Amino acid sequence: MNIYKIAVDLITKVMNRDFSLNRELKKVYSKYRFSESEKEKLEDLVLGVINHYLELEYYLEPYLYKKTKDDVKNLLLISIYLLIYRQENLELVIEEIGKVAVLKNKGVSNFVKRTLRNFSKNKTRDLANLIAIDRLSIEYSYPLWLVSYLLKDYSYSDVTKILKEEDLKFQNLTKLALRQFKLEDAKVGLDLWATKESSSILSDKLKEGKIFAVLDKKKKQKQLAHYLKKQNKKNVKPVLISPLVLQDEIKDEALDFVLVNSPSSNLVNYKKEKDLKYKLSLSGIKEIISIQEAVLDEVSPLLKVEGQLVYYTNTVNKDENERLIANFLENNPSYKLIKEVSYDNSKVIGYLAYLRKVA
Repeated sequence: MNIYKIAVDLITKVMNRDFSLNRELKKVYSKYRFSESEKEKLEDLVLGVINHYLELEYYLEPYLYKKTKDDVKNLLLISIYLLIYRQENLELVIEEIGKVAVLKNKGVSNFVKRTLRNFSKNKTRDLANLIAIDRLSIEYSYPLWLVSYLLKDYSYSDVTKILKEEDLKFQNLTKLALRQFKLEDAKVGLDLWATKESSSILSDKLKEGKIFAVLDKKKKQKQLAHYLKKQNKKNVKPVLISPLVLQDEIKDEALDFVLVNSPSSNLVNYKKEKDLKYKLSLSGIKEIISIQEAVLDEVSPLLKVEGQLVYYTNTVNKDENERLIANFLENNPSYKLIKEVSYDNSKVIGYLAYLRKVA
């Protein structure tokens, strides 16, 4: 078992195909026996390279041939990551990486060793020579289109802070959202895309009445049901149903509150899945927005007058946040925005809108 070879295989698979890094890591851990120190090293190599992929690729570019295969390039990216970010000894890196390269063939091994020696002799390419938007993309390893997409709503300075994660508040949005609810007189409500945390807190806040914890995946519904039974949370009922067809099951004006833990692009909120920023697309964002709009249209008739609706996401994308809620309010004058939490007013990575049905 060679950790560097496994790291190369993981990076190549995740960056080139529609594979989830977290899922692939689980598969690797079930296939091989790792010590804790080996797991730590593997994850540092894989996450480190993926998180800095575009930057490392920029540094390596002058030394590559047009026909350099992705696995060889990724082996070199690991090497450069070790040299730049881990300040490891060149000869030790060449020795370890050489053991993987020689498995390909002698030509690859010689190319890798030669490239690393040439790289170490020269200065690292200067990012300052790039135009501003390209520098943002490469320095923080965010696809250029994604940086451009952010710049339509935020200043260059703000986008820099967002990508750099400077002065940001990674708050627990579920707890923040649930603080907005006043449930003293509430009898029945919905928790859409429910979690253990949201269901548990709502159960404690709602002493009487019932909460329908809505999930659209059977596995998650079973897991939540098991958790709630173990915690003796009897006023929460996990329900397997799509949030897009709730009107088939619930009468109009039957609910006192709805919590919408909305699916989102997670734009820049990639702490758990560093590879997602490379897999996101404009068409994917549009698809997410269509789901968000459909869910709000589905639940809005179900609330009673004076009913409460809290909508929140884990993204800074205004198309999924401020603009989406503004459009909803324009089309639903019976609703009023009571409170809004966003990057603009709180520097949070995410968004929360507290709405009340007033007519």
